[in-house]
Amino acid sequence: LRSKLTSDAEKESIMMFGRNLRQLLLMSPVRGRTMMGVDPGYKHGCKLAIISPTSQILHTDVVYLHSGQGFREGEKIRRLLLHYKYDDEAFIKL
Repeated sequence: LRSKLTSDAEKESIMMFGRNLRQLLLMSPVRGRTMMGVDPGYKHGCKLAIISPTSQILHTDVVYLHSGQGFREGEKIRRLLLHYKYDDEAFIKL
């Protein structure tokens, strides 16, 4: 029973992230800005999506900041932000 409930919760979490991301992708793009959406999570990690100024998905990833590897995961986020020339004024938290 617990395994089924856990599985159902994971599926719902992924569906919720998809719904939130869909709403963001349907928004008018912010002219000339790359955005990062973050779906915070503890056990299953924080889901990230980097969106282009034309609303294309450039990159998706999951980081586990609470796994004891927080510094390394933070560096992964920093590298992504630098690579995609992220603009912190366009930050949107799901």
